Amino acid sequence: MPEIAVNYWFWLSLGLVLIIVEMIVPGVFFLWFGIGAFLTGIIAFVVKGLALKYLTAIFGVLSVIAVFVGRRFVKKTDEIKTGINDINSKYSGKIVKAKGSFENGMGRVYMGDSVWEAQCSSDVSDRQALKVVSVRDSVLIVEPLDTAEKKDESGK
Repeated sequence: MPEIAVNYWFWLSLGLVLIIVEMIVPGVFFLWFGIGAFLTGIIAFVVKGLALKYLTAIFGVLSVIAVFVGRRFVKKTDEIKTGINDINSKYSGKIVKAKGSFENGMGRVYMGDSVWEAQCSSDVSDRQALKVVSVRDSVLIVEPLDTAEKKDESGK
């Protein structure tokens, strides 16, 4: 069976095409095979005359290695991102002021330049300082600040 001559440009081009496909298609899948093809192209450039069967085997091995190394990298960056879109971690602990008194445990509070619906288990008066405990269905769950917490917030 005749051997097909494949030079390093084929592997570099394949790697580039796979990386471009990765940018178009959602997910992180083609990137690792693109890296494997690109590295195979570099090896084909350095070691001239490798047969297609060896280059294909090198591509397979390098792609599998790229997948495992890449998964470790992606997993670490996913752990760093934890909490970015978590509304509870974003607003919990914030100090807000009541906009009017609460009726039946429900009312509204000022947070920054917006007004939010809020729920509190105790009585709340107008402009009373409250602390956000959690968020449920776009409703802030708040509790009144005690005197010690007010002192900590004012820095006195």
